[in-house]
Amino acid sequence: MGVTAGPRPEEMDDLGVPEHPGSHEEFVADPYAHYRLLRTAGGSVQRAHSGGRLLVLGHRECAAALRDRRLRHPLERVNVGGDQFRRMVHPMFTPAAVAARRRRIDDEVARLLAGAPRGPAAFEVVEGLARPLTLAVIGDLLGLPEADRHRLAAAPSVLSGAIDPDRIDPAALELAGLFGELFEARRAEPADDLVSHMIRYVGGDHRPWAESLARGCHVLLRAGYDATAHAVGNLVLALGRHPGGRKFLGGHPDRIPAAVQEVLRYDPPVQIVGRVAAEALDIGGARVAAGETVLLVLAAANRDPEWLPAPDVLDVGRSEAELAGQLAFGGGGHFCLGAALARAQAAAVMSALCRGPVQLAGTSASAPVYRPGFPIRGLAELHVVLR
Repeated sequence: MGVTAGPRPEEMDDLGVPEHPGSHEEFVADPYAHYRLLRTAGGSVQRAHSGGRLLVLGHRECAAALRDRRLRHPLERVNVGGDQFRRMVHPMFTPAAVAARRRRIDDEVARLLAGAPRGPAAFEVVEGLARPLTLAVIGDLLGLPEADRHRLAAAPSVLSGAIDPDRIDPAALELAGLFGELFEARRAEPADDLVSHMIRYVGGDHRPWAESLARGCHVLLRAGYDATAHAVGNLVLALGRHPGGRKFLGGHPDRIPAAVQEVLRYDPPVQIVGRVAAEALDIGGARVAAGETVLLVLAAANRDPEWLPAPDVLDVGRSEAELAGQLAFGGGGHFCLGAALARAQAAAVMSALCRGPVQLAGTSASAPVYRPGFPIRGLAELHVVLR
């Protein structure tokens, strides 16, 4: 395995990842071994090695912290209306609303795989499937005409990385112009998409809300694109390494929804989320002061042996009931708004590669390459063999 070049994220200092040549690469390629060492040495809740922040690695403690309203999301200061914005867009992200779009997602997966090389010629998954699929789905959800979707792809600084709504970026300005055009077009001619829904919600005239709505679209776009693309990449890697799992799912398509949950549990793209204490509280016996940042290590919690038997084993035969508590999408008031949409994309890819006309035969001889980013972790390159 490799990792593309990049700076060392500060979360690695919090986690006590040693600073020596290759440590960054080793950790990003397999953080789970380090999480096990941390839990064994310090328990489910412990102070960060860098000195201050509290690390929460246990499933029970993470789940409780995610539901605790005294722990606030760091971006609540720029939450484009907070609960009101979530209420506005929520109808477009319900399981029923996403199910209505599933056929289009399946068609896009089939289109992307139809032109992929088969046999010994390796297919690159990240740029050939994961990213274009996610971009197409987001563009369709927003109601962006296909002819304009390349303008999203041309803004990687907006689509990837941490959300910083205060940053002035030429690509962000380009997208603001794109959203402005889209809002005007949908005000004149509504359709079945998110932007049309937002305009209807504010009473048909979006102009007094224009800045907030465009800001909300930015946040949804950035929050959903990178993590979902990484989830698809991680899923294909997991399937490529587990031929028995592919065979099982090919014969049991009804188990695909649970298998998607299992892969998300096993290797989630979002490894850690931060929360800020609005007031003093206790977490797992540790005292947290008001204003203190707490790091919830979701990826470690999802592999907590006190929650799930054999957590380091990818078992696509686990039931949905067993996996109901997996934390890949967070929980509580900040549960991922796009969870159903991300699962639908993952399920479409899993179904196609296990049961479709172009199926996954395994990973290629070249090792996967990870991006240096953390705590959102995903692949930069993954070559697989199709048949």
